[in-house]
Amino acid sequence: MLPKTTIMEINKICRNFLWRGPDCTPSHALVSWANICFPYDEGGLNIRDLETVNHAAIMRHIWHLVSGRRNLWVQWVQAKLIRGRDFWQLQVPQACSWSWRAILKERKDAVHFVQHLIGNGAKTKMWSDPWHPNGVLYEFFNEVLLYDSTCNKEAPVANIIQTGD
Repeated sequence: MLPKTTIMEINKICRNFLWRGPDCTPSHALVSWANICFPYDEGGLNIRDLETVNHAAIMRHIWHLVSGRRNLWVQWVQAKLIRGRDFWQLQVPQACSWSWRAILKERKDAVHFVQHLIGNGAKTKMWSDPWHPNGVLYEFFNEVLLYDSTCNKEAPVANIIQTGD
């Protein structure tokens, strides 16, 4: 994962080398950088777009967090940053690393690619986990309905669905 300013600087260096050459003589770009990043069969030079690669890296970190992967990084994040709270509902802290902030901001895109397998429903949160085909239920109902319902915000799906339903 890289900060956006670093990605922009690396892209600038690559563009300058490609369009100006190693001696950096000024010239005009004949093709846009976006077209350069297309695959060969689409007329590009198959150069990877760093923003897309960075986005994929962040999504992979999110996948490791929500899929229950057991590696040292996930265990550390669970213990120090998430601390038993719901990953999908965490607020972005004012004082946090740029990498943690990037991961939390990417959740809005990642949630569309994640769907929990309910199983017995005991470990899947009804309101905040993406288990329903339409997405996270919390996004479809307002706070009043959640407050008035008999199920609290942390209620598992097992409270409303029984085996065989």
